[in-house]
Amino acid sequence: MIDTKIALREILRLEEEGDWSAVEKKSLELVRAIVAGEAEDPPDQIYHYIDDFDVRQKDTRYGDMQRADLRSYLGQ
Repeated sequence: MIDTKIALREILRLEEEGDWSAVEKKSLELVRAIVAGEAEDPPDQIYHYIDDFDVRQKDTRYGDMQRADLRSYLGQ
């Protein structure tokens, strides 16, 4: 079983480093794990964070909003 919060922390770290290809790879892996029941299904707003990596890369304001939601979810 994949720990969703640990995976999300890793995705956020990669995003903050600007490694968007790794963000995409890790995000898609997490989506597959959630769909397969191998990871906890997060709340909708957090699922959007996982799924919208391409939008965040292009839209800084949207990215800031999503990262704030994620940090709140992670308790950071």
